[in-house]
Amino acid sequence: MCDKCAISTSSAHAGRNRQIWSDSGCMQRSAGLRAIATRLAAAQGGAISRDQLVRTLGWSAATIRTQLDAQRWQQLFPGVYSVTTGEPSITCLWWAAHLCRGESSALTGESALQAWGVSKPMLPVELWVPSTSSARTVGITIRRSVIVPQIRRPPGLPPAVVTQLALLIVAERLGVTETAALVSSCCQKGLVSPLQIEDAMQGQRIRHRQAIVEVLAEFRSGATTPLEIAGSRRILKAHGLPMGEGQVRSEIARRPVVRDRVVHGLVIEFDGRLGHADPRGRFRDLSRDNQAMLLGMPTLRFGWTDVHQQPCAAADQVHLALAQLGFPATLRPCSPNCACRNLPTRAHSDAAPAVTRYQSVRETM
Repeated sequence: MCDKCAISTSSAHAGRNRQIWSDSGCMQRSAGLRAIATRLAAAQGGAISRDQLVRTLGWSAATIRTQLDAQRWQQLFPGVYSVTTGEPSITCLWWAAHLCRGESSALTGESALQAWGVSKPMLPVELWVPSTSSARTVGITIRRSVIVPQIRRPPGLPPAVVTQLALLIVAERLGVTETAALVSSCCQKGLVSPLQIEDAMQGQRIRHRQAIVEVLAEFRSGATTPLEIAGSRRILKAHGLPMGEGQVRSEIARRPVVRDRVVHGLVIEFDGRLGHADPRGRFRDLSRDNQAMLLGMPTLRFGWTDVHQQPCAAADQVHLALAQLGFPATLRPCSPNCACRNLPTRAHSDAAPAVTRYQSVRETM
C-alpha cells in the first residue's frame, strides 16, 4: 500500500471513530436529560410540563417530540406529559391538570375532597381557576370565581381548596340527606372541625344551611355517624324527646365500650353498616345489649329503615321505654302527618292499657 492510500485509510477510520464518540455522547446526554426529567416528574405524580422542560431543564421542542415519537412519554393535556406510557394514576392526572392551568389553579369540589381523604379518588378532575382564565380545557371540569378560595397543599399533591370550602361547594349539588351525611363523615374522620365549617359559612349563601347547622350541633352533642345524627334529629329531637348524652363511655367485663346515646338510663344504638355488618360485630352488639340489660339499662337498637322511613314508630318505642324507666316524656308531633300513636292529643280506640303496651315493648326489645 502506498503512503497516500495509508493516509486515506487512517483518515477514514478516524472519522468513523469521531462519529461513534459523538453518537455515544449524544446518547449519554439524552439519557441524562431523561433521568433529570423523570426525577422532577416523580415529585409531581409522574407529570411534567413543557414549560418546566424548556425553561428549567433547557430542552428543545425537538427533544420533547423525540420522547413522544419513541412512545416513552404520552401527552395528557396541552403542554403536559406523563413520563410513562401506562395508564396514568389519578394523582398524575391531578398534577397534570394543575400544570396545564398554571400555578394559580387548585383542585376543588369533589377532587379537593378526594385529595384531602374524604372520599375515594376518581375522575373527572375538578379544578378551580381565577375568573380571568379561560373556561374550558378538554378533560378538566373548570370552576371559575372572582373570590380566591383558601388553598392548601396536601402532602405530595397539587394545591387544593381546603376541606371546609370544598365540602360547601359539593353540597350545592347534593340533596339535604347527602349533605348531612357528607358533613358528619368529614367531622367524624377528623378532617375538619365544626368550627371551621361554621367559619367558612359566615357571610355566604349556603344551600342546606339549616341542615348543616343542625348536623354540627348534633356532632357537638356527641353524635358521630351519619345514621346517629339523623336518628337523633328525626327520632328524638323532632318528637320533643330528651336527647340524653352521646358517645357515653363505660366498661363491661373490664373492657371499654361506647354507647351511641344514653337517655335517662335507656341505651339507644344506631346500627349503620360500619362496625355492625360482620358476624363478629353482631355478636358483640348482642353481648353488649345483654350486659346493659343486666345493669338495668335496656337497649333500643335502630337501623336505617327505622331512622329514615319509620322515625315516628321508633319515637313511640323510645317514649314507652322511658315511661317504663320512670321518666315519662310528652311526645310532640314531628309534622302535621306525624304517625306517632302516643301523641297526647290523639285518642285511639284500640289503645291497650299502659302496662300491656310496656310489656309488648319489653318483648320486642
